[in-house]
Amino acid sequence: MKIQYDHIFIVNSSPLNEISQAYPSSSFQAPLARKLRLRQEETLPPETPPPKTFPRPRRFPQWRKVLTLVKIFILLVGWTAFTYLLMMTDPKPIKSTLIVIMPNSTVLHKMRLMKNAAKVILHGPIDKNLTEKGGQTEKVPAVGVRLEWHEQRTGKSQMRTDIWNVYLDEQVDTYRQVERVLQVAPVGVSEGRAVISLVGINNDPVSLVMEADVRPLVSEWGVIYSFLLFIVLYILIVFGLVDRTFAILFVATSGIALLTAFGDRPHIYTIVSWVDFQTLMLLLGKMIMADIFADSGFFDWLAVFTYRVSKGHPWLLIWYLALFTAGLSSVVDNVTMMHLMAPIAIRLGELMALRCSLILIVVIVFTEIGGMLTPIGDPPNTIIATSQALENEGINFIIFFLHMLPGVLLSGIVGLVIIYLTMRKSLFTFDEDQEHLAKQHEMTNAVLKDEVHKRIKRMQRKQSKKPFIKPSQNYFVILATLDMQYGIKNKPLLIKCLVAMTITLVCFIMQGESFMYASLGWVAMMGAFLLLILANMNDMNDILAQVEWSGLLFLAASFVLMESVEQLGFIHFLAERFQWLIRTVDNRHQAPLAIVLTIWISSFLAAVVGNVPVTTIMLKLITDVAQCNAISVTLPPLLYSLGLGACLGANATLIGASANVVAGAIANQYGYRISFKHYFRYGFPVMLATVIATSIYLVLVYDVFEIHELY
Repeated sequence: MKIQYDHIFIVNSSPLNEISQAYPSSSFQAPLARKLRLRQEETLPPETPPPKTFPRPRRFPQWRKVLTLVKIFILLVGWTAFTYLLMMTDPKPIKSTLIVIMPNSTVLHKMRLMKNAAKVILHGPIDKNLTEKGGQTEKVPAVGVRLEWHEQRTGKSQMRTDIWNVYLDEQVDTYRQVERVLQVAPVGVSEGRAVISLVGINNDPVSLVMEADVRPLVSEWGVIYSFLLFIVLYILIVFGLVDRTFAILFVATSGIALLTAFGDRPHIYTIVSWVDFQTLMLLLGKMIMADIFADSGFFDWLAVFTYRVSKGHPWLLIWYLALFTAGLSSVVDNVTMMHLMAPIAIRLGELMALRCSLILIVVIVFTEIGGMLTPIGDPPNTIIATSQALENEGINFIIFFLHMLPGVLLSGIVGLVIIYLTMRKSLFTFDEDQEHLAKQHEMTNAVLKDEVHKRIKRMQRKQSKKPFIKPSQNYFVILATLDMQYGIKNKPLLIKCLVAMTITLVCFIMQGESFMYASLGWVAMMGAFLLLILANMNDMNDILAQVEWSGLLFLAASFVLMESVEQLGFIHFLAERFQWLIRTVDNRHQAPLAIVLTIWISSFLAAVVGNVPVTTIMLKLITDVAQCNAISVTLPPLLYSLGLGACLGANATLIGASANVVAGAIANQYGYRISFKHYFRYGFPVMLATVIATSIYLVLVYDVFEIHELY
């Protein structure tokens, strides 16, 4: 579809960031018609209303109807099972006891075991990191805890577990929690009682709050059921049987029902505590700020600027579009970026006669690559950045940025090379019905045509006689078309957004300093409040309607699911296998092997299941591995490997990240279909090449050259 000078097609003049146009009848639709935007659109020329068409109703084959009934039946069976368990089982009561332990003395706490094990939970001034690493440290005060089985008549200890050393913090005002399942087999003892003994290995008295769960989950079946949960989740999401958010909510509830069936039903307050609200606050604040920022017309202007600097050359346009997408994705969440950039990519593809689906795939890939750069970019990085493990290692915004920057730059260069090799021919072939769809998105308006002619003449007069890059054919026609319709619509709002986002970014950078006590989540929310005040947004309903609540709910359900499978023993099972594999090599090669395993396992799992649930699993896994004294591995390189692997792995498939699914939905609403196979053909080579490149980078930096501090 070449555009000639005397026949100009004008794309739809409504703003590109108006997502309701991209989603006329989908679950992503949001009422974006704000008063501010309506006032701006009243000045635009009236559009010719499109003719009303009534598509023919689709007729589905009989086997699809049968499969639908089978799906509904299976879901109803699952719903009946977990509803019965949750309604008919009381949450288990766990009593708290305040215990004062004197120096070099022993306190005995009697209990009645329901099984041959008990979970001991201690609260107080505890050094959690040292306690979880284990071992013996004579200079640090501690409390030795173990479960014993005493004979009832003599009171002598017949069976006992090994001592669990709980190390105490020097600051008595700290309050942390540690827990462990202690298991003992009272074989050969006809009558007896269980006792928890606490031995004071300290010089000063210490008070601890102890909770003893007499019905802990100790069963190998929990691991098998955890595998089944993930298989069900994979089937529901990959085959599109239900919505992604509903799928993970259903599976997470099933996980809680399994805990209930094993006699370990968690209380509702416990389930709420599993959700990482810091991560949700960070994403919510960024979504609000990005949505208001879009109203200024910045992203519309960015589309025009991208075409202007590329001079209408296709591959220059691809490279600039990838660069700008990656840069913005480092501070804007990926789902919001896809809402804003996908319509722009489709419009540019239609105007330049390029394959729109491939341009959209480029945007998806570099949204993930750019999101790796900062702790506030991609959701996996957000989960890592708000974790206690990262805080304990003293990694702040700047340190994280500096360690991830080389990997992001390397992935960007490799990604562009692979994209050029795989798309150099197919980029100039149309998608199915693309020419017809492009004409549907065009409008003819005599007033606008005259204005385009005037702009073309002005641009040609300003054009340098010897430009550094020669403009392509029809460059001025397309540029005038874009420049007339898309640009900055509200400069005061743009200035306010830049002020608020600059202040927020500065606070992000200072987070972790000695004088800054606010977390990343609170900084994001304070930045959103500041922008709401400056922009004078009085109608919160319109603001909140634009938030991707399904994505936040998906993330919250992921946290619940991961805690459920951890209670079932799945994380411990994986950690043991992971540690065994690392211990098969000598100490010198354990660190590079752990790095390579982390990035490759996380990348492939992210491609199959999605990067959000994989990140929550692998974060717990690598934390356990780093705390193992038998392995010579530190945690920071594994955290960076997880961030790179989870983000890059999402590029392999269309279900690798929520942003990928959103992009597919937007393409479908515009009439372009991106199938799983079509995306995999281009996304998987990019994922494979970038993971290989970043694996080499990580091994060279953290093992060969041993560069652990960049700041």
